[in-house]
Amino acid sequence: MTEINTAIPIEESSGIKLDPEKESSGIKLDPEEESYGIKLDPEEERILKDQIDVPERKESYITLYRFATKLDWIIMFIGLVFSMVTGAAMPLIPTFVGNMIDNYARFQNHSISIIDFNESVNHLTVIFVCIAIVVFVATYISIATWVYTGER
Repeated sequence: MTEINTAIPIEESSGIKLDPEKESSGIKLDPEEESYGIKLDPEEERILKDQIDVPERKESYITLYRFATKLDWIIMFIGLVFSMVTGAAMPLIPTFVGNMIDNYARFQNHSISIIDFNESVNHLTVIFVCIAIVVFVATYISIATWVYTGER
């Protein structure tokens, strides 16, 4: 079985001509010394080095808000309040589901009449719809305010 060598020499694939003397000597060249024929001004070299060598900085979460204006803080507070409304509505849902299951169990045990059952189920359904509307509006306002301040 014969192997086919599909490797393309560096000179052909990149158009860069390598110096065979430096390549065969086994000496690793410093990337700053090896320019491949590209000449840059010292100012351009400094700019490139500044773009490549970014110092690692530790920042706290508070510094994220250093450019926030009073309007941004007010909008974020409104978003926070509506987020709390959304979060406070979540424990209400299992409470009303439990009441709904209670009504079904009492109706099945014949401890309430069909009229009382219908009234209580209709009442709890209206409460569910109201909670859903409040959660939808509060979530929308919360997300919209945080996205708005995040984009500013």
